[in-house]
Amino acid sequence: MEESQLRLYGVMGYAWEDRVEQALLTLSQDSDWPFNAFRPGEVTAHGVACSPDILMVPKNEDDEPFELSIKCKWKSTRGLPLTEEGEDEFPKSWAYEISQCQTYALPLGTARSVLFVYFVNGDYKPPMPKVHAWELQFSQQEIAECWDALLTIAADNR
Repeated sequence: MEESQLRLYGVMGYAWEDRVEQALLTLSQDSDWPFNAFRPGEVTAHGVACSPDILMVPKNEDDEPFELSIKCKWKSTRGLPLTEEGEDEFPKSWAYEISQCQTYALPLGTARSVLFVYFVNGDYKPPMPKVHAWELQFSQQEIAECWDALLTIAADNR
């Protein structure tokens, strides 16, 4: 893949993330919208810096906040849990995105994330844009295991 194509993919991802963020900030001002949305900036845990996309804080203080991870992908939607009730297994090719959501849980103090993805070409049958979102709930054990793996990798790279 050429450098110019990679740059284009990066610009598309940034543009999608920016538009979603702006829409959420606008919705946050509406009294009927149940969340305040903001970009938390860089957060750290165990000396590891993280840059989550959006923190959604419910206006109802009884509800828990969650991280919103915004992605723009040229991957196909095929093989993803899209329609079946109770279908929640992601293919191994999505391990990075799921681990990234788990990683943000510790410094943000959340156990929930929403993975919000714009698929530029959908399932490629025919190529057509599609947007999907998944609510991900993590146990404290899953978060701890993710961080153990991350810290092991970080130690090995020093």
